[in-house]
Amino acid sequence: MTLVIAMLNKSVDINNLKIPNYILFYLCAITGSIMVILISTRVQSKILKYIGMNSLIVMSVHEPIKRIVIIIFSKITKLQVDFIRGNIFCILGVTIMIILVIMPIIFFINKYMPFIIGKSKKLRVK
Repeated sequence: MTLVIAMLNKSVDINNLKIPNYILFYLCAITGSIMVILISTRVQSKILKYIGMNSLIVMSVHEPIKRIVIIIFSKITKLQVDFIRGNIFCILGVTIMIILVIMPIIFFINKYMPFIIGKSKKLRVK
């Protein structure tokens, strides 16, 4: 339903405050939020739980890692950076690579430097 509403509302540009239909915009936002809540309450994944519990670390380090991964991905595939940023399949691959790079960083910080993120002891995933 959310995708249908989004397609009906056409091009929304929040950066420039261009919203063709405010009713559809808010309806899409509400149904999209409800959909994310419903999906997240039903999906049980240890990997997603681990990433979620370490989201502060992820948010702190992902941007510079993302830039480096995109440049390396561009050099390996001989694709332009703009094409990679605009292609859903390329971004999916980049996202997986970023997660693989961030996982050891999460482990290192939790094990050896938990004070950086305000923790006093190691994080345990249940």
